[in-house]
Amino acid sequence: MYIARGGVLLGVEGASHAQAAQEEVVGGVAQAAAEQPQRAPRKCSVCYSIEHTARTCPRRQATS
Repeated sequence: MYIARGGVLLGVEGASHAQAAQEEVVGGVAQAAAEQPQRAPRKCSVCYSIEHTARTCPRRQATS
């Protein structure tokens, strides 16, 4: 990671810049995880009910 912003950088300043950059990265990851869109609930592709899926659909089993 490049942290110098011009001129001479002391060790203490470098550590401070590195820590601030790390906090920005961690905060950005947490924020990105919080912004994940929610998925729609699973539903049956036979009768479109959210109570079950097509594999366990009573309509499908009744026709078999």
